[in-house]
Amino acid sequence: MALRVSRTPQIMADAAHAVLTRPVGRTTGRCLVDETVLREEGVTDFDVYRADPVSDAAVRTDIFL
Repeated sequence: MALRVSRTPQIMADAAHAVLTRPVGRTTGRCLVDETVLREEGVTDFDVYRADPVSDAAVRTDIFL
């Protein structure tokens, strides 16, 4: 069940890359969430990060948030 509502670690890698390549002033002093960072970068399709690509279950909010 957990796999059906999870995302792959790739979402964190992509968000980290976006943060590390941004101008410093865009991120200083902010609490960052992977999905928010990627949305700010123009990402709209988050299905590519699904751990189970055939699942239609809603992705669960990460407990580490």
